[in-house]
Amino acid sequence: VPLTLLAVPPPEGGNSAVDSPLHRAAWVVFCTNDLMLEMAQRDNARAGRHFRVTGHPKADRIRRAEPSWPLEKRAERDAVRRIVWSAHHSIGTRWSNFGAFPTMADDVLAWAAEDTAAEFVLMPHPALFSFVRSGSPDTPLGPEALDSWLEKWRALPNTAVFDGGDYAPLLAASDLLITDGLSMLVEYQLLERPVVFVERPDHRPFTAIGEIVRTGTHPVASVAEARAVDQRLRDGGTDPLRAQQARNVERLFGSGSSVERILAALREMLAAERGELPG
Repeated sequence: VPLTLLAVPPPEGGNSAVDSPLHRAAWVVFCTNDLMLEMAQRDNARAGRHFRVTGHPKADRIRRAEPSWPLEKRAERDAVRRIVWSAHHSIGTRWSNFGAFPTMADDVLAWAAEDTAAEFVLMPHPALFSFVRSGSPDTPLGPEALDSWLEKWRALPNTAVFDGGDYAPLLAASDLLITDGLSMLVEYQLLERPVVFVERPDHRPFTAIGEIVRTGTHPVASVAEARAVDQRLRDGGTDPLRAQQARNVERLFGSGSSVERILAALREMLAAERGELPG
């Protein structure tokens, strides 16, 4: 069970985050932390008796990723600021309302063009571009406008688009994340590096877990404010939220390998099963 950051109106009184047919039928469900277990104990039809807290393998992957950056090496590499811009797909008003790409795109393009001491990698949600090109009435951006913008973005010497599947090495190679949400808000905190959260005022409310995650980010309302945060961090060095991020990571994922915890839980449950068998 992944972290549930958003408050979702439950269909017909159910909580699909912990009480889908799959959750009910499973022999065991591994969940990330005690907050998810408490949700299962409250909302799952089996009172969460088969849920086990183990952390998350994705957290392990991000923590141990070897850095890899898609742009060519430039002179004075150590002085180059590496910024990842993660753009969510919910740019309309009929989903979670986090995506801010249409309002951010031109301002980030201008930032990249002006800031030659930085490199910018756009990491779009896999559904973002396809949603824009879908013809949905809920997208405020058209395909032609997107293609025109992408042409300008790719023409700059200090920009790139990352559309690969394994983004952990990209995150590990970066200095700062600019994002409108969702999973990146928490995943980047595993690296204890600055997260600038460009927050739409109309997004779906956070759960208690989402509110914890938000405390490890720098919420802003515009790209101009994001640039100001980045400049303060460049001038001042260490992110003042690093200690809070460490507390968040410990609270939400625990320490140590999730694989070891999963295996320990399986051994315990299998031993219990064998003890219940006759003879």
